[in-house]
Amino acid sequence: KGELVDVDIFPETVTASVKVTTPMKEVPIVVKPVGELPDGNAIDSISLDHTTVTVYAPNSVLAGIDEIVVELDASKITKDSNWTYTLTVPSGVNSLSTTKVNIDVKIGKMTSRTIDGIVVNAQNNKNGYKIDYDKRDEMLSVTVSGTEKNISKITAEDIYIYVDLADVVIGSNQEVPIYISGTNRLVNYALSDGRTHIIVSAVK
Repeated sequence: KGELVDVDIFPETVTASVKVTTPMKEVPIVVKPVGELPDGNAIDSISLDHTTVTVYAPNSVLAGIDEIVVELDASKITKDSNWTYTLTVPSGVNSLSTTKVNIDVKIGKMTSRTIDGIVVNAQNNKNGYKIDYDKRDEMLSVTVSGTEKNISKITAEDIYIYVDLADVVIGSNQEVPIYISGTNRLVNYALSDGRTHIIVSAVK
């Protein structure tokens, strides 16, 4: 009835353990060739002993990491080769599940072919301008270069071309950079006429 009663509690202290886990995320390890192989060769295939790595970091850091990139100096590759690379730990990351990766590279002779009829896309059109292209630039041709195995099945749907409109203002005859990418990292992509810019006009 609300009266205080003396009670002995045993034990007087309790020890509890709480497991603290570090946030983690598994991402692919991506090899990015930089430069060109000498002697008219190209990379035919790249294989890794680890294709993914687990990244341990705060969630705010993990949100900005989708892959771990290994840059491969292609200019030094003269034959089929194998290397061991140390992965670079991104800023803010506590640790990686593996720090080294073995890379096996096979090479072959470079060849080229031209793919026509690729549409130009626009990015960073923040002001919503209507963009007019020169008639010859409405559909472009791209030369793909690599080993026969890597370029033989490429179609126009595998190639993405876009212009960056971030600096475009209302007016005509403005030169903008053009960018080309494709689904195969072992293939080089370039406009068949060698241009790196095209001319556009912008109206409201």
